[in-house]
Amino acid sequence: MVNPVYTSNKTSELKFIKISKSQVALHPQPKGVIQFIGAFVFGSFPLQYYYSLLENLYQKGYTLFIYRFPLNPLQFDHLSVAVSLLEEQYSLRVQLLNNANSYGISEEFYADHKNYSWVGHSLGGKYVVLLEILSNYNTPQRNQILRQCLNQGFDQAIADIQRGDNARIQANQELNGTDTVFDEDFFIRDQKSVLLAPKFNNAVDALNSSFSLVNPLSERLVFPNQKATQCLINNTRGFFNLMGLIRFKNDCLAIDDPEFIVNKIQELIASGIPINPEVLQDMEGSHLQPTNISTETLADSIDEILRMLPSP
Repeated sequence: MVNPVYTSNKTSELKFIKISKSQVALHPQPKGVIQFIGAFVFGSFPLQYYYSLLENLYQKGYTLFIYRFPLNPLQFDHLSVAVSLLEEQYSLRVQLLNNANSYGISEEFYADHKNYSWVGHSLGGKYVVLLEILSNYNTPQRNQILRQCLNQGFDQAIADIQRGDNARIQANQELNGTDTVFDEDFFIRDQKSVLLAPKFNNAVDALNSSFSLVNPLSERLVFPNQKATQCLINNTRGFFNLMGLIRFKNDCLAIDDPEFIVNKIQELIASGIPINPEVLQDMEGSHLQPTNISTETLADSIDEILRMLPSP
């Protein structure tokens, strides 16, 4: 299960520095910022498992923000984790902007939330999905959807949203010289995202086994579970406007969730919604392809999808 750490032979050196609780690679001439969240287990040690992919994305011209989440097999509250990652984003960006001169970066570039995008692998893709859903600024509509899909979890979801919004307000207050950077940056609205084999629970399914209890158990413990997550996606207007998806042909872990998203996007395309079908891509490889040593083709596809997605 453990992959070797990738070592680059390229002359352009990738260097990570710690800002807040995250690892950051500042590109000298960035065309964008990719915020990366990895899979269950792997996302807790992202530099060890995703180094090849991260380096190839850096070589494409992206600054990288690498978020990690604690390794906790009993952490079933995915909504809370997603909001914690959002809090970390605000903290990281405040520290980066307040020390722009020290880091030798353009404050204007890093203050513009439209320069940011997300890449999430497996469970990391679910965290991105949840942040997209919570970024609906139409509060009555959002709350109606949350109540409909989460039932008894509605109050908890509202508390998590408030926690995220408090972090946004505090981030504005902590910025030197300006208090407007995050005013229109409601969570991750207007930020593109690419999902890599998204998986809506953190259990490993025993596929094709009628005796498997994994899925029923995860449906009871995980919040929001697969059914609730799909309900949220179904009812969130404009959810797919800035989203792309990559599936892997030999993936035997994430099957239902990518297929669900592909079917939804194809339905929207058939109904006349202007979505480029090429933002959906199938690639060779298994579920853990993003952790492999050879990831040049995958990085090419991520870069291509981000360029094809419409500008916010």
